[in-house]
Amino acid sequence: SGPTSHTNKTSCHVRFPEVLDPSVACASNAVPGKYVLACVLEHMGGGADNGHYVAYRRTLDEKGWVFISDDRVVPVDFSAVGRSQAYMLFYESVTGMH
Repeated sequence: SGPTSHTNKTSCHVRFPEVLDPSVACASNAVPGKYVLACVLEHMGGGADNGHYVAYRRTLDEKGWVFISDDRVVPVDFSAVGRSQAYMLFYESVTGMH
């Protein structure tokens, strides 16, 4: 018999910060600097083998967020982003952030 795979989708919510500081979790300064959340991908649907992907993206002026689904782009606040069932997080390095 060969390897088996599972296609069940987990539904637990994962909290994630808007600003990520890896130095909090590292014993040394191996990962200097801070990172700001730029985009969140979310999978909507009942299973891992079907559904629809949407995104939450920080606006280019960094003053807000938008929800993107196909050809629809809607302004949202970060609380909506934080409630999403994040599938993948994208952080951007920020130099000089305090």
